[in-house]
Amino acid sequence: SGTDTTETDTDVTESGTDATETDTDVTESGTDATETDTDVTESGTDATETDTDVTESGTDATETDTDVTESNTDETESNTDETESGTDETESNTDETESDTDEHPVAVKDISFDVDGNVDTNRNFYFSHDARPFEVADLIRKATYTDVDGEEVEITVTSDRFAFGVAGATEPDLTLSPKSVFVEDNAYTETALTIFYKNDDGEWEASDAELYVYIGVKGDADLDGYANAADAAAMLVYAAAIGAGDDTAKIYNPENAEDYTPAKEALAWFLADVSSESRDEGATSNNPAEEGNDIAVNSGDAAYTLTYAVAYGTKFTDANWVTDVFRKTDASATLPKFTEEIYNWEVDHAE
Repeated sequence: SGTDTTETDTDVTESGTDATETDTDVTESGTDATETDTDVTESGTDATETDTDVTESGTDATETDTDVTESNTDETESNTDETESGTDETESNTDETESDTDEHPVAVKDISFDVDGNVDTNRNFYFSHDARPFEVADLIRKATYTDVDGEEVEITVTSDRFAFGVAGATEPDLTLSPKSVFVEDNAYTETALTIFYKNDDGEWEASDAELYVYIGVKGDADLDGYANAADAAAMLVYAAAIGAGDDTAKIYNPENAEDYTPAKEALAWFLADVSSESRDEGATSNNPAEEGNDIAVNSGDAAYTLTYAVAYGTKFTDANWVTDVFRKTDASATLPKFTEEIYNWEVDHAE
């Protein structure tokens, strides 16, 4: 009662409700639903279903070749999915993304990062000859944003969504590498990188976040910008002190004691640990090698550094830690982790 029904190929219109069907398209007061093999958008919910989706604002019903809307009644027949306010149903072969799982932030400024940005606790150390582009997964541990409901949502960190640029850049540089940002005339380079994020329009935007990287010359224990006999001597003095039980010994001993910082000590240790390239000042705290890994700064590192210094004296920047040092006499010699990765990249990208 209180309902007028007009049927033409089984379309029914009731008071307060309009139903227009073109192979099951429904439009109700306060609600728009348009289907082409049926896509429906609901407030706060994105849903895409195979066959037929229904969006209700109070009451909707969609049938195959038949649309029926009755007051306070919802009916869905064959090949029909029904979504009522407060209830979401998704059938097989259906992809659904809701606001609390959407990985697209509302605004770039809302993104926060957990990065390796503190040299005292996280080691963002690189060699000056490393031409490999910075890897986002190496430096960004976690990225999150706050959604419209105030919930923290984690964003998957991948190179197609994040990138780096030099501090102040308006766009990322996908080829940015330790070698490209290292300042040759400096003893070492400490520089900030801006984190860029690809927005929903597929465009790069700069975030407010920055992280720092520290780049030095491999073998440069005294941080003067060169790997030479002076560095080899510093390694030997350090190794002797550790061997004598002096746990307070330092690898970096500047002439001006005020120049010493824990950050510089950590960087110098990384550069001096030629044979194992430990970023954390040695997992065994300079104890003897374990499982074949020489995690220590010792006479072996000093010898390698002297060999490199001789090669550098004749070849300068063409001196190579692989061919002129580690594999100078044995082409199959095992390489330290980063040296091997850098060398393989250079071979793959040789002009």
